Amino acid sequence: MATLSGWSQTAGRVWTYLEWGFPLILGLLMVSLWLNRFGLLPDSTFYLSAATNLLERGKFVVYTNFPSFDFEPVMEIYSEYPPGFPLYLAPFVFLLGDPLLAAATAQAVAILGIFVIAVPLFRTLEFDPVLRLCGYFFLGFFISFREIFGTLYSEPLFLLVTLGTLLYAVRALLDGGSGKWNWILG
Repeated sequence: MATLSGWSQTAGRVWTYLEWGFPLILGLLMVSLWLNRFGLLPDSTFYLSAATNLLERGKFVVYTNFPSFDFEPVMEIYSEYPPGFPLYLAPFVFLLGDPLLAAATAQAVAILGIFVIAVPLFRTLEFDPVLRLCGYFFLGFFISFREIFGTLYSEPLFLLVTLGTLLYAVRALLDGGSGKWNWILG
């Protein structure tokens, strides 16, 4: 009987390692596949230029030629999109220097974060192991994610923050809502 008990403890540890290792490996695979074709769109350049200008000039501005009639670029306050994503990008630009490398790294961190936050979320929701595995595959291979992971969009960070908030909300509900950080939930 002692060997059977030892076996179940070992199997439990192996499953824990697999449960954390599989999403991380899948996340790294997704980063390597989708960031290999990493691209920028006009929205992406606004995010990057706002983050870079914030660091270089101390102002939240972008250069644009929309308001000028002579097509000379003028400085305009960054107001077209919410400021959260450029604020997220700014530390990466500061640390790495190259805006494109910073953008790809920030995107990779957000993508990996999605897979990392999925493990405690699925466990807290008490999903069956097979359903958790399906959830990891869904996060990895859902067709829409190909577009948002491979281009500098704010959606991966939004998805990470949303899943993190959901995890906190579920845990707060299960604990009776006694947490000191409940104000985060609004």
